[in-house]
Amino acid sequence: MTLQWRNAKTYQDAPHEYVLFKDHPKLFAKYVRLIKSEGVNERFTLRGYMQTYRYYYGEDGYKYWVMEDVLNCCKANPQPTVIQEPHAKT
Repeated sequence: MTLQWRNAKTYQDAPHEYVLFKDHPKLFAKYVRLIKSEGVNERFTLRGYMQTYRYYYGEDGYKYWVMEDVLNCCKANPQPTVIQEPHAKT
């Protein structure tokens, strides 16, 4: 099966593509692992609403993130604004 990324139509002001878990469960699982192990937290603002997401920056020039059962990607900003993880108090 060929991977078929879909253009997100509901967020034209934040262009990106996506695939659904049900269509590509192995790929979805692979990126969930990469996002958890190698991802960075980054703020994203759209329409005045700010949210923090965890992104994986791939070697292919794209960044990836998951929202529920949707794997999203878009061209990566070469200099992301990374939010440092808080240090644990000892």
